[in-house]
Amino acid sequence: PKKFNQLQTVFKKWDLDAEVIGEVINNKKIQLFWQGQLLTDIDPDLLVENAPKYDRSFHQWNKKNLDDSWQRQLPDVSSITEKLMSILKDVRGCSRKWIYRQYDQRVGARTARDCSDSIGVIALPQTQRALGVVLGHRPYLTQWDAAEGAKDAIIFPALELSAKGFLPLAVTDCLNFGNPEKPEIMSEFVAAVENMSAACEALDTPVISGNVSFYNETLGENIISTPATGLVGLKNELTNIPLSHFTADGSQIYLLRLPQLHMSGQTTHKEKRNIKGHGTIDVKESAQFCEQVRELSQQPGVQSTRACGKLGLAYNLARMCTNELGFQVNKGQFLGENEENSQWFTEQYYEVLFVVSKDKHVDFAKSWAQTRKTNSRDQLWRIGEVTKGQIGFESEKSIDVKLVLEAYEDGWRESFESLA
Repeated sequence: PKKFNQLQTVFKKWDLDAEVIGEVINNKKIQLFWQGQLLTDIDPDLLVENAPKYDRSFHQWNKKNLDDSWQRQLPDVSSITEKLMSILKDVRGCSRKWIYRQYDQRVGARTARDCSDSIGVIALPQTQRALGVVLGHRPYLTQWDAAEGAKDAIIFPALELSAKGFLPLAVTDCLNFGNPEKPEIMSEFVAAVENMSAACEALDTPVISGNVSFYNETLGENIISTPATGLVGLKNELTNIPLSHFTADGSQIYLLRLPQLHMSGQTTHKEKRNIKGHGTIDVKESAQFCEQVRELSQQPGVQSTRACGKLGLAYNLARMCTNELGFQVNKGQFLGENEENSQWFTEQYYEVLFVVSKDKHVDFAKSWAQTRKTNSRDQLWRIGEVTKGQIGFESEKSIDVKLVLEAYEDGWRESFESLA
């Protein structure tokens, strides 16, 4: 109360009103008054602990990820580079810069990292700490399996924060679903909420706000169930936040993988084939993986990091390129037993790319071995290095990195009519 006048001064500076509407009382009651008359006097437990339950018909969720034969059915990729270029030009893989560059991201916002990075970073006032912000949810994954998609809507953004050295703290959500009077939609909603809850408990990240939107349908056709999320994380200093792009020729590229769920992913979604996958996301194991990634991101020599998301490993490597720097990568066990080209475009849950300076990369590998939990399934490979001006995959001809960036930056122009 003593600082209310100071608060009003700040609000007045921005032509905003600040008024006292109530006070905290030493009594477990909610009291509402109008012109001095007491209108409501209730126990808050009636609204919070004993709120009415939404009771609709639903069925227990049946997993859709029991068959791994889909990997033998993937179409052959004759040229990794040509496939990558087609994805970068596609509406699902091209740059979104044309959207966010139209709006200011910095004035009065203390922005340290903007939309050009994989997470946003805000410098907290009167402290050296940093706040990380990131959005989550992959609709095509929820369309395949609502339970797995819901877990990923929490785990993947938490992993993105962890890859930059942030401790995930809290979640907000926006749960958009179709008609809950249809048992299949209500079943997806129940599966989503239960699995998001499990992921939040594993990460110790409470849901502090959010909303639910039902009846999102047109002419009887429901939207893809979309439990979208936003996560915030905290870092004790604004320094030593890994970048999201390559910074030095000769730096070594490492791939860290926790093999839980393997998907054909958005590449097949783009090509209008049924998405296939095998495995399941273990939220407790994933939470431990996030902690390990956070520790590794702060090791000496780590220059840049990227949690691999949609469209597979090749695409995420391309996203780290600059006008001057590309990469040369080799095949290896991380592509599976047969090292097939198609595996560059499948999605592994979860993977993180670490780019480490030449003089520190051996120590980085040792740090991974030391931070590894007993009986952990995570694997680390050195898959290549940063190069000047070119990108290249083993056994294929290298191409100019500027062609890669042009495809990524200009792809939306070719797809503009289909964006509406």
